[in-house]
Amino acid sequence: MSPPWAALCRNFDDDALATLASTGLLRRAAKDVEAGKVAWDAPPSPAGGTFRVDGQLVAIGEKGPAGAACDCPAPGICKHVVAAVLWLRDQDVVPGGGDGEDNTAHDGPGDVVEAGQRMAAPDVLAEVLALDRAAVLKAAGRAAVRKAAALFPRAGPPACEASGGTLRITLPELDFECRYIGAGGLAGMVSEGVASSRKALHLLALAAVWQQHGHAAPWPAEAMPAAPATGPTAAEREFLAHADGSILEACGIGWSHLPDILPAQLRALGTSARIEAFPRLAGMLRELAGTAALLQRRDPHADEREAIGLAARIHALCTALDGATGEIPARLRGSERRTFSDGATLELLALGAHWWERRGGARGLAVPFWDPEGRTVVQAVLARRDGADRTFNAASSWSIGQLWQGVTCERALAAGAWSLRDARLSPDGRIGIGGATRAAALPPWAEDDPRWQAAGFDDWAELGAALRTGAGLESGPSYVLLRPASHETPQLHEARQVLAWPLRDRHDNQLVLQVPCDTARRVRIENLDAWTAAGSTDNIAGTVVGVVAAVEREAGAGWLEPVSLVFSRNGRLRAIALDFDTPPRAAQPNPGFLARLARLLRPLASLEPAATADPIPAARASAHAQRIGAVLAVLEHHCMTGRHAPTARERQQVDAARRFWLATGLDVLVRATDTWLAAPGAANALMLVHLCRTALELDSRFG
Repeated sequence: MSPPWAALCRNFDDDALATLASTGLLRRAAKDVEAGKVAWDAPPSPAGGTFRVDGQLVAIGEKGPAGAACDCPAPGICKHVVAAVLWLRDQDVVPGGGDGEDNTAHDGPGDVVEAGQRMAAPDVLAEVLALDRAAVLKAAGRAAVRKAAALFPRAGPPACEASGGTLRITLPELDFECRYIGAGGLAGMVSEGVASSRKALHLLALAAVWQQHGHAAPWPAEAMPAAPATGPTAAEREFLAHADGSILEACGIGWSHLPDILPAQLRALGTSARIEAFPRLAGMLRELAGTAALLQRRDPHADEREAIGLAARIHALCTALDGATGEIPARLRGSERRTFSDGATLELLALGAHWWERRGGARGLAVPFWDPEGRTVVQAVLARRDGADRTFNAASSWSIGQLWQGVTCERALAAGAWSLRDARLSPDGRIGIGGATRAAALPPWAEDDPRWQAAGFDDWAELGAALRTGAGLESGPSYVLLRPASHETPQLHEARQVLAWPLRDRHDNQLVLQVPCDTARRVRIENLDAWTAAGSTDNIAGTVVGVVAAVEREAGAGWLEPVSLVFSRNGRLRAIALDFDTPPRAAQPNPGFLARLARLLRPLASLEPAATADPIPAARASAHAQRIGAVLAVLEHHCMTGRHAPTARERQQVDAARRFWLATGLDVLVRATDTWLAAPGAANALMLVHLCRTALELDSRFG
């Protein structure tokens, strides 16, 4: 009979070993085993065994591979430990470890087993269900229990798969995977989670399995304590340092040649960020993981500049969180679930719908409404996180997805105006889905209704001031309602790969809305051209009196993308969604436009790299923006290649911008530039990237 430590080693399959160490170490260890470089160093005992692996001494005790020691200088789990486990796992000799006399009856180091025979694989699921749940929670510790209990309601049902002596537990809602090793208990579980969050994540996975099989976890009955008012805890600071360090390491390697493991590491960091109660950071890490995966696949939609910009925001957020004193502001920490105020009665005007997708895998349907009392756009959102629920798509959410009882997104838009009783409205303008909210259709609004005449923006200067509040780490509006005095015909700019649509306000100032040309937006582009033609051709659809635009920010610039139109026909208002509403037959896009669009999208459809669209025309860039762009080009090149030492020419370019900023009073940029010039590196480069992008956003004209 094998002693417990040997049985624990045998239960580690290749995937578990790769998670504990790495795929590369597993591959190198397997070569050492094949080369015969592993052997017993001394006869094993019930307490452990020692191995000689390629000249190094490896000791494995009751904690198994995770607690093994090696006399080589490599930190953590080395290839020698992995090789010892692989060799032991494949032996036909089981080390003796029992207390009976039979254990000393053989000259060899253990009990001989017939050739080809293996110990029967344990029923690891039954073992998990048989664990003393109270003892597991006690072993995890109060901090891990508090974190796991707080996230448990959002963990969702687990997916379990047993393989030999390993149970793989996946939590799709959290994009987290771990492995329970037979006979290892909570301490023996392995995953790619951050060390400071690993115990809480493993406990959360076990609790989800227990719940699925009718065994409730004995969470403490007392209310979970609130976050301390003295800034981040020691564990939170440790996690922030780890997350920030991972981002800096990626910039040190270079975003143009990332290691294969980086997307998985970023996803694991995102899950750990949720455990550590940093939901905003978690979302940014998941989005960066999606961008990194696209870069590895050489996807034509991948953009190293966007990855670097997001990495700079994460670096800035980690710095701000770590430096927070007192209670951490909610805008920095974020919120796992929105807080809704109940009992409100709202009268709203439906403003269309917008299907969106994120690089991290999240996707959803937003249904914006105009709230005349709050004088703002509010929205109801149906969404799924990180690729969860593959049946959720644009078509199903539009026609089947329920906003409130009996009200689908399609019906909400068709009716136009609604009264919501017992509505739940969050401070950031989100309307709660479902619940006790009762929706009743109202008569459509008239174009001369005072509520409509006071709605949205009809002065682009006021619009710009409102949008600039969302620069940097601040959160601005997601959608804006525009009431243009007139509009021109949308124009396809092939060089910039955008569809540009000029609108004019009541002062005859121009604002250019933009739709980047890619395959995901093809329907939106075609419908925009057709619907605007319908408003111009014999007034088929009516007159365009309103435009709902999504506020997009990328590469340090901002632009407005039209997602819905509001028409006035016979004095009545009606909104249409460019992602869903089919234009009238008499106003289909003209063949010439469709041919040009197809030619433009052909490289993307064939997965050939295409030039990145510039959201702001270069000719309109200010002298300030031109110098920021020159500095960003230098910094982004360094972060792409991983070579952070500037050349003499690059120093001249940056110094020229510095002198301009010094003359114009931009002292913050001057100080950040001085810091980077004195010590070029990933941290100082990302700091300057974030400040430059924030300055561009503040200077952006959004059109």
